Amino acid sequence: MIYLASNIKRKRLLIEGFYDKIFDNEMIEEYIEKIIGELGFELQGKPVAANVDKQEPYTLFVSLAQLGIAFYVWKNSEFISVLLHSSCDFDEDKAVEITKEFFNFREIEYESF
Repeated sequence: MIYLASNIKRKRLLIEGFYDKIFDNEMIEEYIEKIIGELGFELQGKPVAANVDKQEPYTLFVSLAQLGIAFYVWKNSEFISVLLHSSCDFDEDKAVEITKEFFNFREIEYESF
C-alpha cells in the first residue's frame, strides 16, 4: 500500500475475528467503553448504529477526538471487524489483546497500516 498524504499523522489498525461468546448489543457498548478507556481515547458525541436487528452487518461508528472507530458484526457468521483510525499513536498490541479477550476470539487476524 502506498502511504498517501505522509504529512498527515494517522494510525490505522484493522482487527478481525470469529468470536465465541453470546452476542448482544449491550456488549458492543461495553467493548467501546473499554477500548476507549484503555487506549486513552476521548469520545466525541454518541456512537451511531446502523442495521440494528435488521440485516447484516450490524454497524457502529464511534467519533473520537483522535478520529474514530468503525465496528461491524455479522452475527450469523459470528464474525467481527473493527477498524481503529487515530491521529495519535496508541498501543496496537493492547488494542488487539483487549479485543481478542473481550470477544473470546477463536481465530483472529490484524494489521496496522
